[in-house]
Amino acid sequence: MIRRRLATQQRLATQQRLATQQRLATQRRLPIRRLALGLTAAALLAASVLAQPAAQAGSAVRSWPRHVYAPYFETWTPGTIPAVAAASGARYFSLAFLQTAAPGSCTVTWDGDATLPIPGPHYQDQIAALRFLGGDVMPTFGGYTSDSTGTEIADSCASVSQIAAAYQAVITSYHVTRLDSEPAPLDMGAEAITAAQNVHRQLAALYPDRGPQQLWAMEGMTILPGIDDYPGKTEITYLGDTRRILAFARQHGLGLLSIWAIQRDNGGCPGTIDSDTCSGVAQPAWAFSHVLEPFTR
Repeated sequence: MIRRRLATQQRLATQQRLATQQRLATQRRLPIRRLALGLTAAALLAASVLAQPAAQAGSAVRSWPRHVYAPYFETWTPGTIPAVAAASGARYFSLAFLQTAAPGSCTVTWDGDATLPIPGPHYQDQIAALRFLGGDVMPTFGGYTSDSTGTEIADSCASVSQIAAAYQAVITSYHVTRLDSEPAPLDMGAEAITAAQNVHRQLAALYPDRGPQQLWAMEGMTILPGIDDYPGKTEITYLGDTRRILAFARQHGLGLLSIWAIQRDNGGCPGTIDSDTCSGVAQPAWAFSHVLEPFTR
């Protein structure tokens, strides 16, 4: 029964990831090699989950909810995952970022730091503590820095087999059932909803045999709380936008909601543009998370 539930959940996660990669390939003209790598990662995840013995599946490998709020956790900032989980109420996190330490490398590290390679001990205790609280993590590849420095694993490493080994190292080291890559935060409520509707139409063309509910379940939405990096301060996501997004996600049965990032979810710097540590708008601490946390079920 455990394996069957994990297999079903993994199949849905795989469908979502492949659909996203196909959409990005169309919009950005990504190399075909990246699509092959996406297929490789999905296959490795499925094989890893199904290979777990029943006892381990009950402890190390956790089945994620069908609908989940999983904000990004900026691993380079102060604070620990369990402490942020306890303070915010969030239990599932997308850990950002995994990238190589230098262009040409095939070894992934946390935040491009050669002293934090994978496999390695970093975050193991924190993830175990989070799982004890009932949560889990989704390691995330990519990020702006890796895109601009050539250290995203698909750009840095020319060997598909070595990239597959890097994916496998992450899956095995952290006993995860999901991987994420290249987040692209959406802005205001209306823009986010419009983008989700556009993706839905693209998925319908890619998967003509699937019904609307299945297609919506393959989608996720990420917002950036507060003021983004646009200099004019005209692109701002407020709590009201977040409530609209939550209502839309519930109505249509989306699989994932997230924010970039959990450390921004406070009002400690009104008017500041694109801070790592605050939203730039007046808000109580964890206000965006508290709006979205009920989505997990």
